[in-house]
Amino acid sequence: MGFDPTNMRTMGHGDLPPELNRLSERVIGCAMHVHSLLGPGLREKFYEQALALELGRCGLRADRHVPFKVLYAGEVLGEQCIDLVVESLIIVECKGVTALTEQDHAQLLGYLRFTGLPLGLLMNFHAVRLKDGLCRKINWPPVARPPEIVVSSPRVLSVNSANTP
Repeated sequence: MGFDPTNMRTMGHGDLPPELNRLSERVIGCAMHVHSLLGPGLREKFYEQALALELGRCGLRADRHVPFKVLYAGEVLGEQCIDLVVESLIIVECKGVTALTEQDHAQLLGYLRFTGLPLGLLMNFHAVRLKDGLCRKINWPPVARPPEIVVSSPRVLSVNSANTP
């Protein structure tokens, strides 16, 4: 059975644990603060860096450029980096583009699937109002990775081992 993206929802609070929803709200609040100070029009790396700083000021741990290796049939296909992982629970992908594309959404869905993390936020800081460029992707209950794909990142794997049966 292959991956079915329709199993991952884009919005909704009801199915997630309340603590995860509260954490998500804090992350979004920090992003809105960053957007209100910087406004649209900068390169995404500046928003990513500012958001990491703001999250830290709010007492949240945000790891930047979290790498993971993708293996197929025992061979390394390459490495990907996630912009931010907040509290080892939420993936944040920062964009600075005119409009989010299907590829942007697919990238976040892939990160959720490969890491097994429960929630992802796609944030387009180029939007005039950040809420118009914000999308939540929910991986709850976490969808298991296919056996031929292995994520190899100490930060992410430590989360997976706590979340897998």
